[in-house]
Amino acid sequence: MAKFKRGQVVRLRSGGPDMTVKTVIGEEKKMPFTLIDEAWRQKGLLDGDVICVWFEGNTSKEDGFSAELLDITR
Repeated sequence: MAKFKRGQVVRLRSGGPDMTVKTVIGEEKKMPFTLIDEAWRQKGLLDGDVICVWFEGNTSKEDGFSAELLDITR
């Protein structure tokens, strides 16, 4: 189903830091993942879109991205 898999390193096509795929929306069918996915869907993400984590200095960041905006870097 998903183009991306947990643990892959991705980057926005427009540039930015390397990010690690934390989860893919709609990939897990068990609780609590379905509740977490629903929260991201309410923010506009769709099945197949990606939640990523990355660091800015010593601070970890997390956000969701449309799959069309990302490329796999390694």
